[in-house]
Amino acid sequence: MSVDAEALRRHAAVVSAEQLARASRLRALGPDEQDAVSELARTLTEGIVRCLLEEAERNAALAEVLRGIYGDTSHEQRQRGASTLAGAHS
Repeated sequence: MSVDAEALRRHAAVVSAEQLARASRLRALGPDEQDAVSELARTLTEGIVRCLLEEAERNAALAEVLRGIYGDTSHEQRQRGASTLAGAHS
């Protein structure tokens, strides 16, 4: 079983965007500077998620916690398979 990486990525992106929206100091920046900060935040968020997923491959306890929060891809794949089969029998 693998951690649902897409769910983790979506959650991290939402948290990052919310924190950027709350950062009142960013409002003092020009549009180009705000865009640069936003892009940096997205890059950092993606890097953190990648590191978490890589560590979860080596650390069973971390993988278990992340699966508890975000689910696992094998469950998601089973659901897709079941809905595909159900659609084929309709």
